[in-house]
This record gives sequence, structure tokens and C-alpha cells, in this order.
Amino acid sequence: MMLIWCVFALLMAIAVVAAIFCERRHYAAHDKARAWLFVRLVTLPASAAGVVAVVLPARAIGGPEALAAFYLLAVTVGPLVYFGLHWFAGFVVGLARKDALTIGLSGLLMVLVPVLLANLAQPWVFALARVIDKSGAASSQSFFPGANKPLPHQVVEQQRFTLPEIGEVWTEHWQAPAGVRVERIELEVRGQFVEVDSASSNYLCRNGEDVHVFWHGAVAPARWRMHWRDIANQRNYSEWTMTAPSAAAVAFAPEWLPEGFALPVRVPSSMLTYTWMRENGREDSRGALDQRPSASATSACVLTLRRPVSAEQPQIIGVGVRLWRFDTQQMLYTIFRRPPDTVAVTAGNPSKTTP
Repeated sequence: MMLIWCVFALLMAIAVVAAIFCERRHYAAHDKARAWLFVRLVTLPASAAGVVAVVLPARAIGGPEALAAFYLLAVTVGPLVYFGLHWFAGFVVGLARKDALTIGLSGLLMVLVPVLLANLAQPWVFALARVIDKSGAASSQSFFPGANKPLPHQVVEQQRFTLPEIGEVWTEHWQAPAGVRVERIELEVRGQFVEVDSASSNYLCRNGEDVHVFWHGAVAPARWRMHWRDIANQRNYSEWTMTAPSAAAVAFAPEWLPEGFALPVRVPSSMLTYTWMRENGREDSRGALDQRPSASATSACVLTLRRPVSAEQPQIIGVGVRLWRFDTQQMLYTIFRRPPDTVAVTAGNPSKTTP
């Protein structure tokens, strides 16, 4: 699959170079090649300035409001800085405002279009990878995706929880038998299976070969496909539709620990943020994914998160949960606050808590 993506990246690079060449030839025909080159070279620093104008204020705000501020700045200040610098560069070299802004727009498209095409091509790339793998399987006697078999995992636990601002969620724990190795987990979205067990997964997480699902109860039950290897290292896959938990819904509430928090079930790390109070009285936040000691290609679960409390590292006072509903294209978010009577006293004795 890596080879396919390398070929895709090469084709996109060739397309960008061709677009730049055609753009230059157009301005050269109007005796504006030097002015075009100057404005085009401004694209990189203008892009960096636009990113800084979005990221720094959002980080300064901190807390759960930082995400909303980021999106607002990304559609207001960011474009204003980016296109404003292109306009100024065009003004310096005597290029018409329309031409300068057009050069800025084309530079933006040279980045956005390949990213969009890569996102759309993902299921087709995986399908092509399966075909290639299958065509070369005669020598290894291994076929991908292999035989369609019942799910090797056992669903050992199903629960319902209610979260403020999010609603009801369903959780499942898929327990793997000895010798089974999970290679990929997919979710059916509008008739196509899409990989959902990456490090930034918004639906499930992996604890070894066990899988923990976090699913919004208002969305139709998920149809899953898992690719896995058995104890003999043979590839197989399983397809099934999840069923609604029969248990009654209970409130989702973290247990507050002096150095962090514990959750009632394992949750994908990419869905969690934690917050603390700065010395200036403003709240700051960080994703639980950033707390992991090393990067991973698969989604990781969080059950307990601990962060030693000190004068330089304040106690965690909030836990945020965000959940993406692909059916309504909504990002839902809620935050749980530490009760005031469990907040640590960092002056003098960092580990001491108020009674």
C-alpha cells in the first residue's frame, strides 16, 4: 500500500509542477513573469503566517473554547492574513490586485486539492492493495483479505452511557482469543468500508488485540469489517452488524484521582482532552493523545490518565470528550469538571488535597 501512496504523491507533485509551469507561461506571455515569481515565492511565508495567526491565538485562549476559536480564526483571520500578504506582494511589484489574489488562490488549491483527492481515494487505494496482494499470494499461499469467517473475538461487555451535550453512547469490548492478530478494522460508510482504527480514530481503540468501541446511540448500529490473522498466520476477515446493548443507560462520570482521572470504560485517546488552570487564572487544555509516550499507527485506549502534580504542572481539573457524528456531520463535545473539594493545593505541598 505504501508503494501506491508513493505513486499517488508523485502524480500529485507532477500535477502541481505542471500547474506552476502553465501559470508562469501565462504571466510571461503578458510580460509579468518577474512579478509572478515574486508573488509566488511569497506563498510559503504567507502560508506560515496564516497558520501562526490561527494557532497562536487559539492556544492562548486554552480550554474547551480553544477548538471553537481555532475554527473561527481558520475561516476569518487565517485567509485574511494569507491573501492580504499576497495582495501586498503584488502591490510591491506592481501586479494587479486581481492577479495577486488569483496567484494566492491557486497556491492554496495546489495544497487542498491533493489532500481532498487523497481522502477520496483512500478506499480505492486499499481495494487496489488487496488486488495486488492477492495476485502475488501464490508464492506465499496467503490471500488478502482471505476467507470470510465468523468474528474470532467475543463481545464480552456492552454498556450504555449518557453524556451531557452528547447523548447516549454504546460501548463494546471485543475480547481476542489467543493467537489472533488484528490487522485492520473498517466501518461501512455509505456503502463503502473505511478504515477506522488509526491513531486518530473516533469510534474505537485497541488494547493489544482487544477492541473497545465508543458509538453514538442515535446513529444506526455500525456494520464492521475486521481483517485478522489466525494462529497459523492465515489472513481472514469478518463482517457483522453490532447490536444495541440491553443494559439500561447510566451516567458517564470520571473518577477523580489526585494525579488525574479514571474513566468507567476505555475510550479512544483521540476523543479525550484534559484541562488545567494556568497561573494567570486561564484554563489550558491538551489532547490525551499527546500524553502517550510514543506514536502508534493504531488507536490507543485511555482508562486511567495520571499526570504528577507540581507547581510547574498543575492538577487536571477537567476532562473533555468529543465525538464525531458522521451521519449529521457534527462534532459533539462535553466536559466534566473536578469537584472543588478534590482540587490539589500546590503551594507548599503539591500532593496535598483539600478536605
